[in-house]
Amino acid sequence: MAWQTSAVAPLCQFGRHGAEILIRYRYAGTPVLLAIPHPVWLAIVETLRADTPGELGTGWSRWHGTEGGAVLVALRQGHVHLGFGYVQPVSLRMPASVWRQITAAIRARAVDRLPAVDATEAASARRAVP
Repeated sequence: MAWQTSAVAPLCQFGRHGAEILIRYRYAGTPVLLAIPHPVWLAIVETLRADTPGELGTGWSRWHGTEGGAVLVALRQGHVHLGFGYVQPVSLRMPASVWRQITAAIRARAVDRLPAVDATEAASARRAVP
């Protein structure tokens, strides 16, 4: 299975495994895998497409989705931070340059139909992350 790429997000590869959206990229030579639950992904997509996110700052912005997903987003020291989860809070961090590519892919609708990543490939991608 080939991960999906986009001309507007050349550093990122996108896929879907179960109820998670997977985004992988390399940063400073290190492989990175982001796993975002589908309701949280929808909150991000809906906010970005509605053009309502505003400027990210050091304070947390709360974005809500129609399926009940919510995500906290902040920009700190050149990295975008995402926080989500009620029972088990999760925090993800990525360079702002990667975030800009992800948002460009979302706004361009380049990631509307993500390919399914099989269990073997998802496990392999997780193992590649230090």
